Amino acid sequence: MCKQKEIVGAIKDGRNWLIPDNAILSPKKPLPIGVSDFKLATTNYYYVDKTLLIRDFLNAIPMVSLFTRPRRFGKTLNMDMLRVFFEKTPEDTSIYFKDKYIWQCGDYYTKHQGQYPVIFLSFKDVKCSSWQETFQKISKLISLEFMRHNELESSSVLSSCEKEQYHRFASENINEVDCQMGLQLLSLLLHKHYDKECVIIIDEYDMPIQQDHLCEFYNEIVDFIRNFFGWSKRQSTFGFWIFNRYSKSRKRKYF
Repeated sequence: MCKQKEIVGAIKDGRNWLIPDNAILSPKKPLPIGVSDFKLATTNYYYVDKTLLIRDFLNAIPMVSLFTRPRRFGKTLNMDMLRVFFEKTPEDTSIYFKDKYIWQCGDYYTKHQGQYPVIFLSFKDVKCSSWQETFQKISKLISLEFMRHNELESSSVLSSCEKEQYHRFASENINEVDCQMGLQLLSLLLHKHYDKECVIIIDEYDMPIQQDHLCEFYNEIVDFIRNFFGWSKRQSTFGFWIFNRYSKSRKRKYF
């Protein structure tokens, strides 16, 4: 508790801690129940350090990873942890990892921190009663991810045609065929802008497919998802795919 600065006034004397009579016990932090934001969880809540997952991921270097765990196992929080670790941003995000286990693993691992463009899409709220509503929601999510990468708007390496494509997606001026190609286009643009592989994280990718069993638009959603993700088998030069899915199985596998 002294090392974690939870006892205000404690003084370290060699290998021992001296606690004065008037020392104050810091208020306990709450548990991050329902918190999926990694930065928030590590700064305002008690956080169980799971950053060695990053080490395991870099050791395996899988082209595609699928994580399956039951609900409330912290899958989305871990997905956001991977995003914050890998994503190249103007903010120095290393501050969220320097006191974590991953930072003790050596330069081979820390050199990857903040070095890659990241695409992060979450389908956890795509729970609609018709295919039309489902498509509108997915297209909105894709447009928001384009908007999040507004560095492409002023990129000096993208052509005027490529910037026009970016603006079209960011402004939601897209049809179903465009939407199916959205992930591929964004990864291509980011790869060209940064000259780096993309890390693509899809949270609860199967939620729209589960919903179709209740609302009977199976053919539409399966055709869409097949085209949305299918190009990844041919575009292996653009980095890593990380999928999270709800399942009663506790097995994790790479494929």
